[in-house]
Amino acid sequence: MKWTHLDRGQIVDLLAGEGLKVSRYHVAQMLRVRGYKKRKLLKMNDMKQVEQRNEQFEKIGCYRSVFTDQNLPVLSVDTKKKEMLGNFHRGGQCYSTATRRVNDHDFSSFSEGRVVPHGIYDVNANKGYMTLGTSSDTSEFVCDNLRRVWVEHLQFDYPQADTVLLLCDGGGSNASAHYIVKQDLVKLAKSLGISILVAHYPPYCSKYNGSGQPSDRTPPVRSGLPHLAGGAFPYYPTCQRTHRHDRHKDGADGVDDHKRQDLRHQEAA
Repeated sequence: MKWTHLDRGQIVDLLAGEGLKVSRYHVAQMLRVRGYKKRKLLKMNDMKQVEQRNEQFEKIGCYRSVFTDQNLPVLSVDTKKKEMLGNFHRGGQCYSTATRRVNDHDFSSFSEGRVVPHGIYDVNANKGYMTLGTSSDTSEFVCDNLRRVWVEHLQFDYPQADTVLLLCDGGGSNASAHYIVKQDLVKLAKSLGISILVAHYPPYCSKYNGSGQPSDRTPPVRSGLPHLAGGAFPYYPTCQRTHRHDRHKDGADGVDDHKRQDLRHQEAA
């Protein structure tokens, strides 16, 4: 692999110093012919080789096959990047009639709160549900989202289902080492009258969550809130309104959003 940090203008200047006069257009053509194009860094190298990693993937694959064959729900869950509410800078660009001015510093003390995007992806139906929370990423928050999606959607999509397979990575609100997650899931299963089988991906393997392939990750779960690239999130309704109009390029549908707070936040209020 070859790469350069120079842009077309800098290459033109370097060639001019060698007595070669070329235009930016010709530099672009030469780069294209030689296979050069702008690429982003790709997070693919595993930080650590985990013992019995392959066996764990095979077991998860077996669970998925059994559930799919019996038309039982296979759900991938994940919490994505939290966004501060306020007139803060965000990467990317969007169409506008003028340049929007935002704060020159992104201090959380000036924020109006934050949005916690949590996704639940129905792997078999290729349908996703995104919850935009306003508090913390806790196990109660996750279970509240699972309860809502089951009561409002999944119990009708899978009327004969008595068991759900939950795919998740091993950190955050659904950490495999935390007992409180297990307690909350047991309470949820009892309240819904179903069994929940949880399959955690090995450490450093969250990129496989939902699909088993790093190049084809869970559509609505992986994306978070990229669809307002270049825009600000001054208020919660802005996030909610723009998210309703988002459709993922992988074809996943059924994405809906609801404002949710975890139970501790509700009790405190």
